[in-house]
Formats: sequence, structure tokens, C-alpha cells
Amino acid sequence: MRFENSNFFIKDPEILRNARLGMGLMCLFASLHELYFGNPERLSTGRWSWLYRGVTEIFGPHGYSIFYLLIGLSFIAWAFIAWSRRDSSTK
Repeated sequence: MRFENSNFFIKDPEILRNARLGMGLMCLFASLHELYFGNPERLSTGRWSWLYRGVTEIFGPHGYSIFYLLIGLSFIAWAFIAWSRRDSSTK
């Protein structure tokens, strides 16, 4: 991959769609991992603990897995929307 004018950002839409789809699938697998192997009694510490605590309060003990599931589905939807726009623009 050649970087033009020292630009490190990806401009190819096909690579971006594949990356979004891949991130969505990884988040779905993380969701399944949290569902089966997660420990809902653990408390999050750190900078993002307020977000995880809120998710756990809203969704209960399976909050982490639902959180990852929502992120994964949004990435997959984003990839398919971009894919459909590409197909409609070529017609």
C-alpha cells in the first residue's frame, strides 16, 4: 500500500467496508465470549467504568454481552449500508 502525500488514512471504500464488517464480526464473537465466559459480578474500574456500570444497570447481568452485541450489529449495519450505497450508485 502506497501512502500519497504522507496520508495514513485509508480512502478506498472497499477496504473500509471490509474493516467495518470485520469489526462487527469481532464484536459479535466478543459478545458470545462475554455471554458464556463472562463474570457479571466483577466491577469495572478505570476510565470507562461509568459506561460499563450504566450498561450493567440497564441490561442486568448480561449487560456486557448485549453492549458488545449492539456495537457489532451497528458496525455490520454500517458496512451493509455502505455496500448498498455502492451498488445503487453504480446503476
